[in-house]
Amino acid sequence: DQGTSWGAATTIWTPAYSLNGRQIGVSGATATRCGLFYATSTAIKFRVYNGDTNAWGNESSYTHAGTVVSIGAVHASADTYYCAVIVEDYATWTDSALLMQTFTYNAGFATPTVYIGVQGVAGGAASYAYNNAHITKISATSYGLTYTYSQSKSDGALYNSNDT
Repeated sequence: DQGTSWGAATTIWTPAYSLNGRQIGVSGATATRCGLFYATSTAIKFRVYNGDTNAWGNESSYTHAGTVVSIGAVHASADTYYCAVIVEDYATWTDSALLMQTFTYNAGFATPTVYIGVQGVAGGAASYAYNNAHITKISATSYGLTYTYSQSKSDGALYNSNDT
């Protein structure tokens, strides 16, 4: 919060769901570069928070081809943020994909790059899927990416996530 006291509560959007891995707050380099990344069905969005004026900025948005399951984000430097986005039914060749996407304060969201994807059973629920994404800054040029992966025998996988 850059030493800024928070003012009265402000509603920036009213979700039809509870916190579920599709919302993440990011601290930026200055009081005017902190904000909130969040997803609504197929879109990932960002709103900057200005601690100096206690106000939320305009929404930036990027619509994905499938359903956004999880997002992770980190402030990289100056006006740049990195996002890890898990999308279900991203393309015909993948039931679940982990994408890397850059957001720049003045330019918005860049086209995502596929980091990894898996294909399960055709139609119905995916037998293999990525569930939660998290990205963290380790140093000025190093980042850590973690994600969870699950399997479902009932949907056609060779084993379940909890099989031993």
